[in-house]
Amino acid sequence: RDGDGHFDGTFPLRDDVPKRIRFSRVRDLDKVFMITKPFVNFGTSVVYNEHYEISRGCEGKCAFCMGGFSSLPYRIRSAELVKQTLDTIIRETGNTSVTPVSFNTVSHPDINRIISDLTGEFGDKVRLISMRMDGFHDNPELCCFISMQTKGRMAFGVEGASQRLRDLVSKNLTEERILDTMREVCRSGYYVIKFMMICNLPTESEEDLDELYELAVKIRRIFEEETPPGGRMPRLLFSWNPLKVSPHTPLQWTGVRQGKISAFDDFAEKVKIS
Repeated sequence: RDGDGHFDGTFPLRDDVPKRIRFSRVRDLDKVFMITKPFVNFGTSVVYNEHYEISRGCEGKCAFCMGGFSSLPYRIRSAELVKQTLDTIIRETGNTSVTPVSFNTVSHPDINRIISDLTGEFGDKVRLISMRMDGFHDNPELCCFISMQTKGRMAFGVEGASQRLRDLVSKNLTEERILDTMREVCRSGYYVIKFMMICNLPTESEEDLDELYELAVKIRRIFEEETPPGGRMPRLLFSWNPLKVSPHTPLQWTGVRQGKISAFDDFAEKVKIS
C-alpha cells in the first residue's frame, strides 16, 4: 500500500522471484493421474461413498465466486474415462455409492451418459451435490433421473433476491425459469426445496426483498396446484449467507455492509405467516 493506505500493487520480496508468476493449468484432464486405490477404513461399518471429479472450472462465472474464475478455463473428463476409473475403484474399494463432483455437475456435456453408466453399476446410489437451476431446467432427461432417486431435499443457489440483483452477479436465472423449475421439482416428489441466498449484495434494498416475497407467493401457488389431493405439499426454505468479497472476481473491490438490513426480519416474518 502507498502512504495513504491505497493498494499499490504486488512486488516480489526476493530477487530470485519473478515479478509475474504464471499460473499452471492442466489442459487435458484425461491425461491426469487419478487415484484408483483410495484409503479405506476397515474399522467402521458404513456405506462408503466415492467422490469423483468429472470437471474443473465453471462456465457460469458468477461475479462473487473466486473458484469459478481462478480455475478457468472449463475442462471436463470424458465419460469413458469416468466409467473406466470408477469401475477400477469399485473393484479396489467395494464402495456402494458414487457422487460426481465439480463446480457445476449438470453442466458436463455428457452428464446424462455418465449418470446412465453409473446407474447401471450402482442402481439408485448416485448422488448429485451441485445443482444449478438452469441446468436442471434445461435437461429433462436429468430431471427424470433425479425424480427416480430417493425423495427429500433439493437445494438451488438463487443468490439474488430480485432479478436486478441476479443480473448483477451474473446469475443466469429469470423468474420464469425459477417458476418452471419449481413446477418440475414439485412434480418430481420433493418435499423440501431450499433457496441459498446471498445478503449484503451491492445496491441491495428493501424493494429487492419485496420482489423475493412476491416470487415466494407465486411458488406457493404452484405447489398448491401441482400437489395431488392428499399429497404432501413441498416446503420452501431460504438460507442467507453474507457476501464474501474474494480476489480475482468482478466484486473484489466492493465495499461490504456489516449486518443485514432490517427488511430481512420483516421478510422472514411475512414468509412464515403466509
